[in-house]
Amino acid sequence: MGYIFSQNGYVNLFWFVLLTSIGWAIFICLVLAISLFIKNPYVFWGLGIIVGLLLFLIPALLGGSLISYLFFLPILIMPGNQIIGGSIPSLSLYVQYMLTGIVYVSVTYGLIALFIKGKFYEENHQ
Repeated sequence: MGYIFSQNGYVNLFWFVLLTSIGWAIFICLVLAISLFIKNPYVFWGLGIIVGLLLFLIPALLGGSLISYLFFLPILIMPGNQIIGGSIPSLSLYVQYMLTGIVYVSVTYGLIALFIKGKFYEENHQ
């Protein structure tokens, strides 16, 4: 058995469901943070699939480096099922998940802070 969270099936299922739910919440927050900058509703409707495809394809095309794994979306939304180009990272699943989650949360926080700063600038310079 390769990449699993535990030898116990119930513990493995518990961690998979918990981490998958948290991962989807982080991804949705990222998409909503990006949508703050988009005024066109038609682009907004397709934003989730566009961002999801880009975060899946670009790291896969870049290869199996650590940087690719930090932005590889399936680490968050499908923990335990992430293999890029036939290579499996040497880090444990929990470390991979935590590092990827920190990267995504940091990007989301940065986008929201940038949006708020832009709104304050617009309000004070009108």
